Amino acid sequence: MTALFLRPILKILGEVGDVRSEGQISLEKTKWLTLLGASLAVISSTALYINFGLWVVLGGAGKPFYANPYLHVMVFGVNLDSVLNDIGMLLACGVVKKITCESVQSIFSTAAAYKVEPAAPPVFDSEAYNKPDSESSD
Repeated sequence: MTALFLRPILKILGEVGDVRSEGQISLEKTKWLTLLGASLAVISSTALYINFGLWVVLGGAGKPFYANPYLHVMVFGVNLDSVLNDIGMLLACGVVKKITCESVQSIFSTAAAYKVEPAAPPVFDSEAYNKPDSESSD
């Protein structure tokens, strides 16, 4: 499965040779993120299938795969697999390729530059409900 994602990238990198260009560096990042993302998705799904098999074979009332929420495939396994597959596909599709330490730091430093002054505290009138309607319409 992972080779299916990597085959076109490796073909292009093989044709380029040892020339270090911005495009080749970007393509190498794509290669590693694709490898990591596809591997994460495949490994997490394999772990889910193994967990499901153990749950079916060794499950039952009072057994560890039934009683322990971390071993129960329907409680923890399916949800963990879903989250890891989402992360793996985000890595494989290249969304996080542009994220660097500098870009994350600039986001937080920009947010810190805009300070919001607190507004004046609200004034509460504890007698508001005791006043007649004519006074409260002012």
